[in-house]
Amino acid sequence: MLESLREIGRFSLEDQGKSVSDEISILLENPGSENYSTVIRINFDKTGNGELSYSGIFNEPISTQYDKYLYKRKGASGANYTPCALVAGKGLTGTFNNRILNWAKGNAEHKNIVGELARAIQKYAKDILRHLEQKEAEEGSDGIILTVSINNQHIGEIEAFRNYFVETYYESKKDIAHEQGVCSLCGTEGFVMGNVKPWAFYSLDKPGFIASGFSAKTGWKNFPICKKCSLFIEEGKQHVEDALNFRFAGIRYYLMPKSILGNPEVLSEALVFLEQERKKQLKTRDLKRLADEEDDILDFASEQSDALVYNFLFYESAKAKFTILLYLPDVLPSMIKKLFIAKETVENHSIFKEAYKEKDELKNIEFTFRNIRNFISNPQAFLNVVEKVFKRKPVDYFYLLSQFLGVLRQRFANEEFTRIQTLQAFQIILLLMELNILANKPKGELVMSNNLIQNEVKEKVEQFFKQFPDTFDTAEKRAVFLTGVLTQFLLNIQQRDRGSQPFRKNLKGLKMRQRDILQIFPEVQNKLEEYGENYYTQLEEVISEYFVRAGSHWNITDDEINFYFLLGMDLSNATTEDGKPIFKVGKEPIDESENNN
Repeated sequence: MLESLREIGRFSLEDQGKSVSDEISILLENPGSENYSTVIRINFDKTGNGELSYSGIFNEPISTQYDKYLYKRKGASGANYTPCALVAGKGLTGTFNNRILNWAKGNAEHKNIVGELARAIQKYAKDILRHLEQKEAEEGSDGIILTVSINNQHIGEIEAFRNYFVETYYESKKDIAHEQGVCSLCGTEGFVMGNVKPWAFYSLDKPGFIASGFSAKTGWKNFPICKKCSLFIEEGKQHVEDALNFRFAGIRYYLMPKSILGNPEVLSEALVFLEQERKKQLKTRDLKRLADEEDDILDFASEQSDALVYNFLFYESAKAKFTILLYLPDVLPSMIKKLFIAKETVENHSIFKEAYKEKDELKNIEFTFRNIRNFISNPQAFLNVVEKVFKRKPVDYFYLLSQFLGVLRQRFANEEFTRIQTLQAFQIILLLMELNILANKPKGELVMSNNLIQNEVKEKVEQFFKQFPDTFDTAEKRAVFLTGVLTQFLLNIQQRDRGSQPFRKNLKGLKMRQRDILQIFPEVQNKLEEYGENYYTQLEEVISEYFVRAGSHWNITDDEINFYFLLGMDLSNATTEDGKPIFKVGKEPIDESENNN
């Protein structure tokens, strides 16, 4: 990742016509990049005797010239590099004590104006805290940057403070730096540092990350980087945050391309392409997507050549807290392209076409990773699946089924519409099978026998199952699925005639077992006969045949039973390509196009 950021930083500087020698503009962070829009400035004035005197706190909107604030976060708590901080959970007074006052205590012995300001902050701390308490009580503390000024001049506008910032930044690296080393990125000999980490990606206080043993003092050996490369990395970080920051199923991520052979032209073309196409993308909605967010750009990324790879960094950022959720390196564009091809293949099945209505418009079921996240809400667990899909690692079939059913059972219990979610779950299974990464799914073997049943429904049903040979691969799965179809027909009749579906209680909240399915089938038949509306005798004959072929020892889990049963219910109105109902013939008692089970 550091190599990728270095090259992106080099591109960014050249694109802006800037030099790596401009350390200040590279090292500083933009405090307004995280929805911070108001600055509270603690001002000190020079008195006649040359001392600094506290004169009050002042509000002002944030400036686009952010170097005047001289802001750079140093750690999760405690003083930053300068007396400037983002106000987070601790509020105005807590941030002052934690960030500003702690900075003053650590710099009281410093020479020139820096030391004078530090001593003045300590001297007037009680007055400042009292005023901050009043300000917080009146206006709150959201979106605020807390900083200091001298004679209403920001510290970044004072040369002594700018010099102090650069000196302090490199001083902080000395504990894990070495005067004589070799840069692991460019090979330059000389001063190197070992804690260059643009985000909290690794930590030298954790033994597992230290190549040189348990001593952080020799941590420079872990991944030594020279000063020049560290500046490129800082600039690369800023460029990524500004221009390569996207959203994936509700989770933010940075997309960092990297040339495999270190070709700057390949990287430059990719960066320009991504940034230009993003602008075009925001003007249209007619795009193929892997995530349903407006700024998902993977379709464009997939069009690049395998002369480069992509590094993904998924993260959460709230106020001043930045948390890395997943780092996914070295993803080839061709791997993303194959994912789109698999997506298109599974979406092409007719059962996903015009599958539901939304505002009187028929909609298709389309795969995006948002569909997976709707079943796996935990970000880490969801991203674990994402990583496996992108890296073509096995995804456990039974884990997915349990996640699917957790959502489907809840919706079923609340008598909510399930067709969309059921078909999305089935589509996810098909996609992973298409990618050949669905693990631990038992491979069924359909026992052949004399086809005693020959009717119109049997012919259409067999054609339907042929579309999904690796999912409907046992007689018991087919029997369970078709029993779900038949059950939905009964529920439709009950809903029409009684305004309710009393037979739903027999389905045990989708926690059925083999014996329950064997019991439900004759119960449904009997109910249909009682209503005098058993139009489904051909389907019942087919179901009976599959039950016979399945025998008494089923090779199917309880979760599979309930999933296939619900899938049958939600596909009960499926049609052939010429629009004929697959699972029934003859008189149709009601229009089932709007079934809601």
